[in-house]
Amino acid sequence: MVFLLGASLALMALGAYWIFGANRFSLPTAAPTPTATALIVVAPTTVPPATRPAPTAAPATPTSPPTPTSPPTPAPTATRPPATASPAPTPPPPPPTPPILVAMPNLVGLDLGTAQQQLNTRGLTLNFRAGNDPRQAEGVILEQSPKAGEQVAQRSEVNLVVNRLATVVVPNAQGLEEAEARQVIEKAGLKAVFERGNGGRQGVVNDQSPQPGIKVPPGSEVTLTIRR
Repeated sequence: MVFLLGASLALMALGAYWIFGANRFSLPTAAPTPTATALIVVAPTTVPPATRPAPTAAPATPTSPPTPTSPPTPAPTATRPPATASPAPTPPPPPPTPPILVAMPNLVGLDLGTAQQQLNTRGLTLNFRAGNDPRQAEGVILEQSPKAGEQVAQRSEVNLVVNRLATVVVPNAQGLEEAEARQVIEKAGLKAVFERGNGGRQGVVNDQSPQPGIKVPPGSEVTLTIRR
């Protein structure tokens, strides 16, 4: 760029010298008189920079179409199982409520119905089995567990033994003679007791107590009325 600018200035100076210098020598010469020499300053002219032609792209060389290739097989990646949230901690169970205690009543000697009522008022349950004591009345409590006075929790089970006497059906001895009537009564496990009476045939049982068909404990007495 600097070289071109300098060459341009030199050519312009040479042209000016040529024009002005040739005219001066063609005019008639006169006596030389002292003249002032004019100094001509040629201002530099800004020369636009030379632009280089843009390089032309080389014609594209026809290429063969790309050969289709199968897509690359992705490499297997390790899969992690999905993270599961840990279960919330189970709160501890509340402490058990202490049971309510009640005192066991004395049930021995009571009948079964009365014993049942006393246990119900204390929140206790009843379980019983049959026992046998000829010295006690039918249906009374012979034993109990827990014993009277013990502290037990409500809804506890109380075991009772209830007196169940064996029963015998009184046979019919009416109309029988004394010997035969005695045999029938004793065969049933009962005791025959004779008493004198009026009415009926002589030597024949005309009445009895208890009456035939009544259930009585074994060994009970049966009174037979006979006329003599």
